[in-house]
Amino acid sequence: PPGVSKSFRALADYRSIEEKAQRQQYLHPWEEKALATFVARQDALGRPVRIKHLGSIAFSLACQRAPANRPCQPPGKNWPQSFYKRHPDLKASKAAALDWNRYD
Repeated sequence: PPGVSKSFRALADYRSIEEKAQRQQYLHPWEEKALATFVARQDALGRPVRIKHLGSIAFSLACQRAPANRPCQPPGKNWPQSFYKRHPDLKASKAAALDWNRYD
């Protein structure tokens, strides 16, 4: 009939894909912002956080929530790469090696 939406998505009142992605994120936006700030500060101090440690840091951060909202598992194996994609201002950097003349 005219005037009736043909899409099941429209009929079921689904939310947008962006809203669904936001609901499925491991960390809340303010937790993710705090983690990004921590990573940026560590990098500025010359102690960059390794990508393999980001998942455990995020899990520790998420475990501070109330027990009803607490996750039971750490984030997935691709979560750190997605974190860096969501925060392009953070860049992966290597720690500077110690000069051999100072290695005593």
